Amino acid sequence: MANGEQRKYRKRYVEPTAIQIVSTNARKFRLDKNISMERLADILGIEYTVISRLELGKTNASISLIYGIAKALDVEPHLMLLPEKL
Repeated sequence: MANGEQRKYRKRYVEPTAIQIVSTNARKFRLDKNISMERLADILGIEYTVISRLELGKTNASISLIYGIAKALDVEPHLMLLPEKL
């Protein structure tokens, strides 16, 4: 960009309901398998704080992370996106 122009970026899309669904399901499936956040993080090769923030609904998880958690917990990935009550 010329002459010190600044590019304006749009805000990232965030869907609070989806974040809550994923965070609730991640915690439920992890506890069902009796796996700690630390152990799950070790399996995935990430910091446990990533799992903590996800379960607390403080982060918008990537598809890769959702898929990795599902596979590590032996859950079909699409189940991570389903609300508890249909």
